[in-house]
Amino acid sequence: MILAKIKSRLFYVFLCSVILGESTSFVACERPEPEPNPEQSGVECDDVTMQIPCLLLSMNSITLVNDITTLANMCPDAPAFDFTTRSLVVVSGSSTHGIVNVITDFYKDEGSLYHLTINVIQDYTSVAEGWHKYYIIPKVNNASDIILAINYCH
Repeated sequence: MILAKIKSRLFYVFLCSVILGESTSFVACERPEPEPNPEQSGVECDDVTMQIPCLLLSMNSITLVNDITTLANMCPDAPAFDFTTRSLVVVSGSSTHGIVNVITDFYKDEGSLYHLTINVIQDYTSVAEGWHKYYIIPKVNNASDIILAINYCH
């Protein structure tokens, strides 16, 4: 009799935690859509993460590579890219949980200002892990400003 009461209460607690957990997970990733700005234009970026065999992990950082020497110093086994017309953007970070997906939005604003937004979709049932992405983009001067925004959600 006592065992049956304990089982029913444990089931009730489990059921409440599942319902509460599901209702909060839908709220966590809701973000308002930004207002479109006609002066901003999307930048074509090719994800070449799988082609570069280096794991350069650090806390929420961005590096712009514009020559083969810099790339070779970072990763000696990286393939050669044509840096006369393209640049390589290296972005890395660390999540406090597991990672399901990394989504990128990269656009050019006025002048030489670029915005790179990284949305890291987390899995709260997994352990912390680092992430990195490599993107080939049209040529960007080293002096250009790239504003990095990293959002973590589940």
